[in-house]
Amino acid sequence: MVDTIRAHSAIQVLFADNTTGAISEQDLRDNVESTLGVVPFVAKTASYIATEDDEVINCDATSAPVTITLPAVATTRVGKKYLIIKSDVSVNAVIADGDGGELLNGATTKQTTTRYSGIECINTGAAWIANAVTGAA
Repeated sequence: MVDTIRAHSAIQVLFADNTTGAISEQDLRDNVESTLGVVPFVAKTASYIATEDDEVINCDATSAPVTITLPAVATTRVGKKYLIIKSDVSVNAVIADGDGGELLNGATTKQTTTRYSGIECINTGAAWIANAVTGAA
């Protein structure tokens, strides 16, 4: 039997209500396989609205600045983390932006212009915490 990697939203639907005991052994295996050792990764070259299923967002801002808009704090689970990374050598910024008027450490945006650096954003349940992440070229 082959295990299936499932998106977080698909797992939520699958396990929403198991009062009938309808979750099969394979569904349980798929859940474990989907949540352990797999980091949801997307690559972007233009501005993007992050989803609940994203975690690592690799940005190439060669052509223009790339803005990653985070979902609303209230609609995202507490502890949800995004790692937004700049992968190119251009001077264009990669920008993390809160939903609507939401702030990241008291600012409307956080950005980086350094290759292989990034911004880690974590939902506290009340706001986004944003930490600079540096990487070696």
